[in-house]
Amino acid sequence: MGVEGTGNPNVNAAALLERSYHGLKESLYAKMITQTHLKDLMKLATYQLDESNQKIYVDLAAITNAIQEQLSLDKESGKAMLREFTRVIRSYQIENEVGFDQYREAFASQSDELAWIIDSAGMYTTKGTVNGDTLYGINVDNAIAGLEGNDTIYGNEGNDVLHGGAGDDKLYGGNDHDTLYGGAGVDYLDGGYGNDTYIFGRGYGHDTIYDNDYTSGNVDTIKLGVTPEKIEVSRRGDDLVFTIKETKETLTIQSYYYGSIYMQHEELTSQSSCTP
Repeated sequence: MGVEGTGNPNVNAAALLERSYHGLKESLYAKMITQTHLKDLMKLATYQLDESNQKIYVDLAAITNAIQEQLSLDKESGKAMLREFTRVIRSYQIENEVGFDQYREAFASQSDELAWIIDSAGMYTTKGTVNGDTLYGINVDNAIAGLEGNDTIYGNEGNDVLHGGAGDDKLYGGNDHDTLYGGAGVDYLDGGYGNDTYIFGRGYGHDTIYDNDYTSGNVDTIKLGVTPEKIEVSRRGDDLVFTIKETKETLTIQSYYYGSIYMQHEELTSQSSCTP
C-alpha cells in the first residue's frame, strides 16, 4: 500500500524500483542498439570452446580490433562505439562469458579517458572537481570519478565503479559488488559487503584496503598491475603488505591476519599494466 496507505513507495521500495527501472531501460536500449547502429559490429563476434571446462565463450578479438580501427580513423565516433558496445555487455550481464578483463585492458592501457568510457558505460555517472569533493551514488549502478583533490566517495547501493583520481581519497563501496580504483595518492578503500574488486598498480602511491565483510561465500579480488616477480609480500603486524619493488609503492590489507572476516581477499591477479 506504500507509505501510510498513500501508494507512495517507502525508502526501501523506492530504491528497488529505481534499480529495476534503470535495468529495464538499459535492457531495452541494448536490444535496440544491437539491431541498428551496432548491427554490423555484432556480426564480428565468434564463439570458441574452452577445452578446460567445455564451455562456450564469446571471442571479442575481431570486435576489439574493429573498435580500435574506428578510434584510429575518427576518435570521437570510435569512443562512441566503445561506449555503446560496453553498454551492451553490461546490460546483458555477460562480462564473464566474453573475457571482459582482456577487452577492458586493450583500451584502458591506452589512456585514462578510454578506461573511464568503459567503466562508466551504462551506469549513472558522477564526476568531481579539482577540489576535495564528497560524492554520493544513488541506488543504481554508479560510476563515480573524484578527479583531483582529496575526495570522499560513497557508492551506496548497486555494483559501483569508484575512481579516486589524484589526491588522498577515501572510497566506500557500500553494498553489492564494487570496483575501487584509488588512483595516485594515499588512499583508503572499503568495498563494504559483496564480492568487491580492488585495483592497484604503478603510480597509485600508497593505498590501504579495509574490508570486514563476514558474509559466507563472499570473495574479494585484488588486481595488481605488475607481474608477480616485481612484487614483495610482507607482514606488518596484523596487516598484509604488497610492495612494488621498483617504485616502493604499497598496497596494505588492513587487519588481514586479525581474523577470518578480514581474510576474504582470496583471489589475487597480476597483469602487465593497470590504468587508474
